[in-house]
Amino acid sequence: MGLRVFVSHGAGRDACVKDALERLVPELEERGYSVFVDMDSLRNGDRWSDEVYFELYTCDAAIVLLGPKTVEGSEWVRRESDILMSRYHMHSLPHVLPVLLGGVTSREARKHGFGPLMTLQASIEDRTAPLDPVPGPDADPGHLVDWALREFAHVGDVPTCADTADWARRIAAYLDRASKRSASAVVNAARALHMDGIELAQLRARVGSDLLLAFRLMTAAAEQGALLAQALGELRAILDGSSMRGLAEQLMPGWVNAAAARCFLPEVRESGVRGRTVVFAAHEGWMAEHHVQRALYVRPHSWSVGVLDEQDDLPVDERPVAETLLEACRQQLFQVFKVPPAWGTPADMHPTEGVSDYLVVSLADYPLDAVAEVARSLRADFPWLTVVLLAPPDHVPHRKELYEVDLSDAIPVEPAPSRAEQLAAYKLKASVDALLAMCG
Repeated sequence: MGLRVFVSHGAGRDACVKDALERLVPELEERGYSVFVDMDSLRNGDRWSDEVYFELYTCDAAIVLLGPKTVEGSEWVRRESDILMSRYHMHSLPHVLPVLLGGVTSREARKHGFGPLMTLQASIEDRTAPLDPVPGPDADPGHLVDWALREFAHVGDVPTCADTADWARRIAAYLDRASKRSASAVVNAARALHMDGIELAQLRARVGSDLLLAFRLMTAAAEQGALLAQALGELRAILDGSSMRGLAEQLMPGWVNAAAARCFLPEVRESGVRGRTVVFAAHEGWMAEHHVQRALYVRPHSWSVGVLDEQDDLPVDERPVAETLLEACRQQLFQVFKVPPAWGTPADMHPTEGVSDYLVVSLADYPLDAVAEVARSLRADFPWLTVVLLAPPDHVPHRKELYEVDLSDAIPVEPAPSRAEQLAAYKLKASVDALLAMCG
């Protein structure tokens, strides 16, 4: 099956949209895409069907067709656009393509609530202007469809979003448990996220609602941490401590930029998995673990991370720093590799299938040359291990410095989290930790 494409449209309102839809869908299917076309028959009163929700939240790419009457009066297309754009901003939907038909301008679309989609439209116009500019608002549907097909060809190599969908389903399972205990508490959690009337009606009707709320919670982790903490607070009274901790663990890494998280993934070769040396500019060790979790879509039991103690906690003796540090790292790795430190040996440390192993070492605590020597030694002994060098954001080693200590293959995490993002993540973690402490 090809990539799954969701087509949002107002063909029942605009003849130009209907014309474009009838041209577009067969062409996409002929190119191997699996196309889902939202139809009025899939809606019932004020509710979408489960099928529409599933496709909105699990499609690999989307096209939004906007005609004049669609823009003015289709609440459904606007809501679909909002959901697709929230996934786009979360980096869980790589490609969304707006297509303006029948003389619709970006200004008109913004006025009727399609602002995020039109911001994306502007960036597409800037990118395509030199070679294949976006047709003007008065272009005929055939010309626009031809351009859209050329533009849509770029999605051929994007990864599918199955991992994101599985992540959302794990969150939705906790929400289903909560709804069965108290539907009103779940609605209150949705209100804390500023969800509105129709969305609240979906929750009350239990039509695709767990998945809807799951994605809204994931988006809140990325953009509105304070609202996420409030929403979790509403759920605390109806979920037991184990469920609350599980739900929080799934949601917390949502603040991490997906592109930055991918820097933490080990290399997969024919000969097996190989780790990396990663340079991560951040203040807190747990931020590295959140990046690992985000990279692995918080799949249970898919990661193991150890954070080395600060230098003050290491034994003081006359040995070189690198030797003392290497011994401390190996002791920490007993925990990472789940080997008993009392009687296990380094020879017992082996990779576990499906588990990515990490060790975080702070560059603020040890000399760079000593850390580099240790990182090389660990990578030689444990090729599948990824060593994360936690660098103070105001003192990240330059490429030349890494080259001088024979760490030229070290990978900088880009984009590194900004100070504002780290502060927001710290506040969110502090609020959620306090909430979990009340759960016992």
